Amino acid sequence: MSKKPRVSAIQLSQSYGARDCPVWRQQFFDLFPSVAEDLAAGFVSVARIEGNAAGNRWLRAIAESLKAGPWNVTHDDEALVDYAKAQALAIERATARAYTNDKFRVYVFRPVDRLLVWPVASRAEAYRFMARASAVEERGGMWTAIQVGELCCRAHEIDPPAESFFSLKGRVLRMSSAKWWRRKLRVLSARRLEQFMREVGRVHKRAGIYCSDLNVKRRSKQHRRNRDMLMSQEAVNQHDQCMTLAELSDRSVANPDIRRAELMLRIRDTEKEALRAGDVGIFYTITCPSKFHPVHSGTCKRNPKYNGATPRDAQDYLTQLWARIRARFKAKKIQVYGVRVAEPHHDGTPHWHLLLWMKPEERELVTSIMRRYALAEDGDEHGAQRYRFDHEVMNPHKGGAISYIAKYISKNINGQQFAEFDQYGKPLESSAPRIEAWAGVWGIRQFQFVGLPSVTVWREMRRITSDKQTLLREWEETFGYASSVIELMAAMRDACDNSEWDRYISLMGGPCTPLKDQPVRPWVEVRLDERSPDYIAHNGYGETCEVRYGVLVKGSQYMTRFYKWTVRPASKRRGFEDSDATASPWTRVNNCTPLGKGEYVGPPAVDEFLSTHARLLETDHTFPSLPPDKQISTVTDYLNRKIRMNTILAPQPKPESERVATEKRYRRWAASAEMQAEAEDEQEMIRLIRIMACRRNDPMPDPANGAWMPRHPMTHEPVFYTANPKNLLKKTWKPALPH
Repeated sequence: MSKKPRVSAIQLSQSYGARDCPVWRQQFFDLFPSVAEDLAAGFVSVARIEGNAAGNRWLRAIAESLKAGPWNVTHDDEALVDYAKAQALAIERATARAYTNDKFRVYVFRPVDRLLVWPVASRAEAYRFMARASAVEERGGMWTAIQVGELCCRAHEIDPPAESFFSLKGRVLRMSSAKWWRRKLRVLSARRLEQFMREVGRVHKRAGIYCSDLNVKRRSKQHRRNRDMLMSQEAVNQHDQCMTLAELSDRSVANPDIRRAELMLRIRDTEKEALRAGDVGIFYTITCPSKFHPVHSGTCKRNPKYNGATPRDAQDYLTQLWARIRARFKAKKIQVYGVRVAEPHHDGTPHWHLLLWMKPEERELVTSIMRRYALAEDGDEHGAQRYRFDHEVMNPHKGGAISYIAKYISKNINGQQFAEFDQYGKPLESSAPRIEAWAGVWGIRQFQFVGLPSVTVWREMRRITSDKQTLLREWEETFGYASSVIELMAAMRDACDNSEWDRYISLMGGPCTPLKDQPVRPWVEVRLDERSPDYIAHNGYGETCEVRYGVLVKGSQYMTRFYKWTVRPASKRRGFEDSDATASPWTRVNNCTPLGKGEYVGPPAVDEFLSTHARLLETDHTFPSLPPDKQISTVTDYLNRKIRMNTILAPQPKPESERVATEKRYRRWAASAEMQAEAEDEQEMIRLIRIMACRRNDPMPDPANGAWMPRHPMTHEPVFYTANPKNLLKKTWKPALPH
């Protein structure tokens, strides 16, 4: 008996509605061909339950979510890269036009009509924008570039760089950077596509569990691209040690095995510290209300209570819930510490597992507070009392804290060890990549420790290995640190080097010690660069950046970054060593503090600190002669002060012959006919812009009173535009034409 041919979802959708309905729906299927079958399947599932009209409304809404202004989120990564370059180039050109007083154009078209357009809310806003843009000489071109960039970001439903976090220059450079646009568009596209897959029922235990197959494949390709990039670059330090970036990455916590081992160690030793203090541990589980779940847990059918929330929305809900719980703990003077794990349900909705330790007499109060807040929203819905909140007192006979949390850690990293299957019967080796893709798409932090010391200090201390003992003693003797500082540093080093996290917690003041009371902190300074004119290193957006140099032990500086790395293409390691060919220039990555004129100083060169101090005494009589224990901080302060005053590096005069040749070339260029014409045009442009700035407050004619406004040829909406300011002054208002 032959099988019946399978009917596609698009064919099924044609049986719903009147004669024109399939034709109307086909326009959406043609617009998104890569997901047309999924769109049709989602429409059929909605129309089958709620009717054709509801299915059409759902199809229109979901199609709008697949468009971010002019950008189609279903396009591949190659198209995304090209589109990001186009957007960055548009804002870069707007910036250049603003600074050169060139043409200004403001479109009121819809964003789907053109590639490089910016929608304006009203005609009045368009007038205000043009008036401000025309006063570029008065207000400066940077302001105009910011306005154009923010309008472009809003058109693509992207948050522009926040004014409270970034400088004016940094905001403009970000919005005119293809890398910034590429990163924003990738996040936007991945999340819109994943939410679309959840809406059409492609993410659950009977389909793509945890994360859609589409985004799992995209994430896998991204990992391959990143790995290829790391393999193509190598780093060389001052001792001629050469390793690829991939090899260095495998030695850090970016390696899943190292990351899992560190998490297990911290949890195990935290339990040791809790047992020593007599605290009791409880394992909690908090789940979101049913309105955050797109499908039912048992049948995987569409949940009628679902409100369209994304996993990011659910994570924000849990974060705010935990913030309210912590605020209540603080009011009651309750201290808890432990670890939090965020993992997805089969439909991608996150839930939290918390392993917390507390005083035995506070156990009931802590549990009652957490239960009350966890069930405060929709706590009377069916199954809420059973599934929304759960707790279990840890039993030492079951293996301690590791037995409760190990499965979740393994499941959320790489699926190795401790268990073979998850709670849905899926192999952990196949579930772990999907969970990692889920966390990457939605930007969810999977592991977070609560009430425990900073792991940054722990990792910095572990950089000081046993072969650095002699260097460490020389450092301390040179700068004359107090005995209490030396003893604490030795104890911290011994605890971190021997992987004794419980001892590290005790040395840092114990659990729940405020950060200001912890004796050791990371040592962070502004990165300096010997090649920069002001001696300060800047990132790609023209902003200063801070880097870690080591740790501060009771305020005394200990450097833990011993190597100065230079990154270069890995292909240049061989082939150019014995050749006369010229290799590509290297990219400098330097975390060491430069002291003196162009000299980098690391821990092996302690004497260079003293030599720098001596040079400063010789050249600057305002620099005091201080004891050794004050020299490091004083030299650093001196350099920072001098850097800000731009007195460390003086501009080097050019040779006389080069200066004369430059002046001759400049005079020839200034006397050329092209330059004369350009200067005249610029002066005329400045004059016209000043006239426009004076007229910017004049009332504009209203089309309702008979004034003529141009209309969009398709939408027939009023369009305000201007090309060259010269043409704007010649513009006349005519009676309205019939449409």
